[in-house]
Amino acid sequence: MSSWQPPVLTKSHRLGDPYVAAGDRAYLIGTQDGDFPDMGEHVPGEMGGLWAHPIKLLDGFWLQVDGCWLPRASRFTQGPFFNEHTFHLDGLTVTRRQWVPDGLPGLVVSYRFEAAAPRELTVALVAHTDLRPVWLGERTGMIDAPDEGAFDEELQAAVVRDRANPWWVVVGSDSPVAGEVGPHCRGPHPTGGRGTGIRLERRIPVRPGEPAEVRYYVAGSDRSREEAVEVLATLRQRADALYAAKLRRYEEIDRGGRVLVPDPDLMEAFRWVKFNYDQLVREVPGQGRGLGAGLPEYPWWFGTDSSYALLGLLPLGQEQHRLAMETLELLARVSQATNGNGRIIHEVVTNGAVFHPGNAQETPHFVKAVYHVFRWAGDREFLRRIFPICKQGVLAWLLQERASGDCLARGYGIIEIDGLDLKLLDTAVYTYEALAALAELAPEVGEDPAFARRCRELAAAVKEAINTRFWLPEEGLYADLLATPAEMLPRLAQWEAEAIRTGRHHAVLHLRELQERARRLPPDHETGWLLKNWIINTPLEAGVAPREYALLALGRMGGPEFCGHHGLFLSGLYRDHIMTINTGVQAVAEAMYGRAQAAREWMLRIARTLHLRTPGSPSEMSPDYGCFVQAWTGYGLFWPLVVMLGIRPHAATRELCLSWPNLPADWEPFAWEEVAIGDSRFSFYFRDGRYEVALISGAPWQVTVQAPAGQAIRMVGRATSAGAEVRFTLDREPVALEVT
Repeated sequence: MSSWQPPVLTKSHRLGDPYVAAGDRAYLIGTQDGDFPDMGEHVPGEMGGLWAHPIKLLDGFWLQVDGCWLPRASRFTQGPFFNEHTFHLDGLTVTRRQWVPDGLPGLVVSYRFEAAAPRELTVALVAHTDLRPVWLGERTGMIDAPDEGAFDEELQAAVVRDRANPWWVVVGSDSPVAGEVGPHCRGPHPTGGRGTGIRLERRIPVRPGEPAEVRYYVAGSDRSREEAVEVLATLRQRADALYAAKLRRYEEIDRGGRVLVPDPDLMEAFRWVKFNYDQLVREVPGQGRGLGAGLPEYPWWFGTDSSYALLGLLPLGQEQHRLAMETLELLARVSQATNGNGRIIHEVVTNGAVFHPGNAQETPHFVKAVYHVFRWAGDREFLRRIFPICKQGVLAWLLQERASGDCLARGYGIIEIDGLDLKLLDTAVYTYEALAALAELAPEVGEDPAFARRCRELAAAVKEAINTRFWLPEEGLYADLLATPAEMLPRLAQWEAEAIRTGRHHAVLHLRELQERARRLPPDHETGWLLKNWIINTPLEAGVAPREYALLALGRMGGPEFCGHHGLFLSGLYRDHIMTINTGVQAVAEAMYGRAQAAREWMLRIARTLHLRTPGSPSEMSPDYGCFVQAWTGYGLFWPLVVMLGIRPHAATRELCLSWPNLPADWEPFAWEEVAIGDSRFSFYFRDGRYEVALISGAPWQVTVQAPAGQAIRMVGRATSAGAEVRFTLDREPVALEVT
């Protein structure tokens, strides 16, 4: 057993909020008061409960003690991968704990009973099955049918199947029980679906000072009864060993990419968001393994979400490098099977159904993610496998099928508002980054030098367009899009009507002003239009804006027009919704232009939502709604650190470029320990004006550190001259640097 003590968070209010106990093959979602109400929208009312994708196993489970249902829990405890609920009933204290093992479609639940006087309890676990497919199951031939089953005396478990499919769930205990299955086995309230009930009853003696415990195991399969029964047997025989293995793995997660700053809110967020990442790993036989987007609504795989989320994942460990590559290869495989032209899909469900073939911005954004994953992981075989779809997607699909001769593709981008299918800024910015990435990656896969030159030329053209055609000097901001008045007028009228209908009256005036402008211009004159969606910060995130433009834009976007208490508004027009992703992009943008203190403030806005809903997990929508675990949140916490330290790795050649740290003034001392690059781990320290770089594991690296502008840098304790940069071989002896 590991000596690591996992952190825990407790909560005694708003216990109707959700939680998750997750593994890579299954996860359980309920509410912190111990209940399992119907919840969710994609499969209406069914996104909670126990899922082993691509099917659901249970709606939930409840416990009766001497004929009485446990009341609502009075306290909830969140661990990195387990949860506990504390109940009080008739002189008893009952603690329920649940966790999901790695690599198995199953769940372990335990109840601990404490009493002040001797008791002989009759306890009954009642579960409600709901063997049904995930969203869009009908597209893949997965049609739900009623559940049926029986209690198997020899197996000492309830065995239930879907009447028309090879979907099974088995529920058993760690001791003999009396069991029955049928619709008469009802919980404290009805749940939706076509499932049936399970009741497992047993006697438990409890003595003062001697807590009694009972365990239950749930196992499932979308293939066969035999597989489900085998998983149940594994849980019964190896639960303690599986728990210990998961504990050791989470200790490694906790250790990787550990951030130490004099900022408790951020310290806690850095720690727990690493655990959030792991809660979203989905492995589905026949489909693949990758990072899901969010719970409960988006447990499957996305193009945009992954392109953000994976960058925040990269510094955290070699296991996370593998996960990033697996995610991108899954998306590439499904995209090519679906589209066949390099276009990256928007989302694929865990049953293989593709909901949307992909927005214009997702293909270049995917290439940007591939570039960074390769540079951090250093896996040349991964790059060779995935480079062809990157090349095809950008140069053939995006710039030939979607562009009109000026390297600016048309189509929907990140903002999925009806009518925003024009030449969008975010698509242009990620196109620039993708072309620059292809130029750098080309020699790695043996491309002709002419290909790299072409990519650089195209990138320069796109960058020029961003900073001339999209820039609005009268606003000090970038335009959301380029379009003609003829294209804009019907859209503006549509958006105005919607703003009136929804009561967003402060947006109506701006939309009317844009319509007046459109009427004054020649109908075919393509120009920039400011709609104040958050994507106008993407040139700053990419560092493509001239510094004078960036400072103007950052200054305005940091004001009340765009900024709310919990982060950046999705729209400066509507000012009513905030997400962690646009706030995170703003943090990256501030860091890109050396505004570290401002970046910290945006990061803090994310961090301060950490405990508002599900302890240890910022919600997708700030402060406390939408998905309660969201993968892309990590981008806005960890990637600004990469920018502040100027970390630019080339793991395949064991070369690392760093800039002199540009950190918030109150972040000294600073440490980022066990940062994973290639097969090695580094630690970075800044204290007393000195920058120290240490290689914790792995073979030597060639390191270059660049001095701040106008200053020189030298290695402490070594007979070297100061200069604009220093280069050295980093082995196990840390190197300290200072500026002169």
